[in-house]
Amino acid sequence: MADNQINMINLNEIFQDVKTDQIRQLLNETKDSKTCMWYLMCALDGMNDNELLQLAGYTIPQIKEARSEYLKTKYCGNNTMFAEVQNLKNEVKEIAYESKAVRSSIEAELEHAIKNLIDSKDEMIKLLKYQKVDLQRQIEQMKSKVIQLENQKKEASSDEKPVEESRVENRKKETNMNDIITEKIQTEEARTGLAKRMQRYFFAVPDTRKFIETYLNNENLSADQKEYLLSCLETGMSMKEIENIFSEKLSVDQMKRLNAIVQNRRNKK
Repeated sequence: MADNQINMINLNEIFQDVKTDQIRQLLNETKDSKTCMWYLMCALDGMNDNELLQLAGYTIPQIKEARSEYLKTKYCGNNTMFAEVQNLKNEVKEIAYESKAVRSSIEAELEHAIKNLIDSKDEMIKLLKYQKVDLQRQIEQMKSKVIQLENQKKEASSDEKPVEESRVENRKKETNMNDIITEKIQTEEARTGLAKRMQRYFFAVPDTRKFIETYLNNENLSADQKEYLLSCLETGMSMKEIENIFSEKLSVDQMKRLNAIVQNRRNKK
C-alpha cells in the first residue's frame, strides 16, 4: 500500500506539467500505479484530455491498443499508402463481417430447408403406410369376393350338371334317331328313283342291260360318274355315243366337255 502511494506521488509529480483538473481526478481515482503509468505515456505521446478521459476504465491491454492506434494516426495519418492500407483493412473487416452474416443466413436457411424436407419425408412415409394398409384391406376384400364367387359357381355347376347331362343325352338320342330315319328315307328314295328311272328306260332303250352292266355295276366308277352317264342316257344318247365320251379316268366335268364338243359337231352337220 505504501509503495502504491509512493508511486502515485511520483507519477503525480511527473504528470504535473501535463495534467488538468480532470486528469488529476482520473489519476486520483485510479489505484493501480501501472495503469497510471500508461496514462502518463499516452499524455507524453500527445493525447489531449478528451482522449485520455476516454481511456478511463480501460485495462492495460486496451490502453496499449488505443495508444498504438493513436500513434499510427499521428505519424501515418497523412501517408497515402497507410490510408489505403487502413481502408483495405476496414474493407476486409466489413467483408469478413458480411461474409459471416451471409454464412449464418445461408446456414439458417439450409437448416430450415432440411427440417422442412425431413418433415415432408415423414408426412410422405405416413401417407404411404396408410395407403399400403388400405390397399391390403382392399386386396383381402377382393380375395374374399373371388372365393365366394368360386364357391357359388361350383354349387351352381353341381346342381345344373345332371340336368345338362340329361339334356345332352336326349339331344344325342334325338339326333341319332333323326339321322337313322333320314338315311333310310334317302336310301329308299334313291333306290326308288333309280328303279323308276331304270324301269322307264329298260324297255325304251336297246342295250339297257348292257348299260347297267357296263356302267351302273362298275365298281370303279363314282356315284357322280354313274349319275352323269345315266342323265346322258335320259337325254337320248345311244350307247355308242356314251362310249365315245366315257372313260373311267375322266371326271364328270371332262365328260361333259367332250359331250358338248360332240353335240356341236352334230349340230354343224
